[in-house]
Amino acid sequence: MVTGQRFRAVESYVVHGGCAPLADRIAELVPEDAQYVVLDLDRTVHFGVTLGEQLGWEALTANSGMADEATLEPFFTWRSPLRTARHLALGLRRWGLAGAIYATTVKLGDRYEAWQRLLASRLGASYVDRVQTMLRHVLMANVAGLTREQVDGCVDRAWRRWQHRQVVTREAIDELRRRRPRLQAVVLSSASTAPTVAHAARQLGVDGYVASEVDLYPVESTEVYSAPAGVPVWFRRGRPKFFSRPGAVVHNAAGNKVSLLRERYPEIFSSSATAVGITDNNYGEDRTWSEHFTHVVALNSRHPFSPFVGGASPCRTIQAVDAVPAAAGRGRGSYEWLGTLAPRRLDAKRLVDEYGGHDLAMLGSLLADLRSARARVAEAIDGSARMRVASLVARMNETVERYNAAAADQKAKLAAELDRMAREARRLESRMRAAGRAAARVQHDIEALHHRIARSIAPR
Repeated sequence: MVTGQRFRAVESYVVHGGCAPLADRIAELVPEDAQYVVLDLDRTVHFGVTLGEQLGWEALTANSGMADEATLEPFFTWRSPLRTARHLALGLRRWGLAGAIYATTVKLGDRYEAWQRLLASRLGASYVDRVQTMLRHVLMANVAGLTREQVDGCVDRAWRRWQHRQVVTREAIDELRRRRPRLQAVVLSSASTAPTVAHAARQLGVDGYVASEVDLYPVESTEVYSAPAGVPVWFRRGRPKFFSRPGAVVHNAAGNKVSLLRERYPEIFSSSATAVGITDNNYGEDRTWSEHFTHVVALNSRHPFSPFVGGASPCRTIQAVDAVPAAAGRGRGSYEWLGTLAPRRLDAKRLVDEYGGHDLAMLGSLLADLRSARARVAEAIDGSARMRVASLVARMNETVERYNAAAADQKAKLAAELDRMAREARRLESRMRAAGRAAARVQHDIEALHHRIARSIAPR
């Protein structure tokens, strides 16, 4: 093992060249002693497609009477502009503002380092997760009021609409099981909501899943989805029939992906287990996977993993690989930058020789700075601020219960009360973030250094 002060290089970092269907190269990626494989969903199972986001677009037509087996028409087509323009207008009204925020923060931040650093200092190092959480809140709010059956139909339509972009298939999973007989379970872990991930799990034939969740409420012979409490009025359509309790809204994203997976499938993290994480690591969302899994694979990724992990990490190998969708024969030209990775194979010694001298020392120094900055934040934010946030959440939970049980003529007043509490909670969180700006800048510098190293090994 080759180590720095607090970081070490993994034993092996392999960049696979070329491009082939995943079923043809799955055995290269998963070692013979693998017992568990954890798969991300969005932009991993389908190339370039966030399936959870597509649910929001399908929900625009949920009440239009379209049969589940109907032809999958485009949301807007010049062949029928008047009829389909309604879908486009609805999409802009429900998603336009959230999409603009996403584009100017996450997308532009990923492209321009100076803008990213400014965003991290002002919005916190985890600003990408915060913006993506906002998008999930918008999705949940727009799906609120639909029945379980309607949402399941929307998910099925999204799956069929984007099947031509599917990279991880049931055939690839079956081939993996055949080639790796010691494999005990394949699990999906995704930030998308439960209906989307459950459908994907059934289609792929995996053994379990972890997803984001909201409350469902019984109505007549079915159940309907609720909206998260506290979503600003300009992000939701009207007043929902039911709000979800704040404590019941689960976001299986960023660091939560590991903590929730550990809670539900603790065997994956046993010291004797061999677990493989496969993800596109979009915008670095799953960058912590290399701190928890024995092996990680960056599949069709523009955000590869850093070769340096914490001294306590179980990670032994990191790989980067491109795989075309199973339907690649229908037009490979549409798959953009796939197949542009140059093959490389680096062991720990070479990683340290080529990248570790200065960078490992810098990572160690930045980590020490981060610990000092966080200690100052802990001193600056007294317990009363955290108690006020906890008190607000408790009051919101109680108000949600009253709202959901209230008669229609009482809901407007209770909804306004929830909105006031949500604004107060956002102001408190903003003040707490301001106190942590110095720590956020150091955290950003650590992540940016990891990303620069990773991109130098697996450039596009």
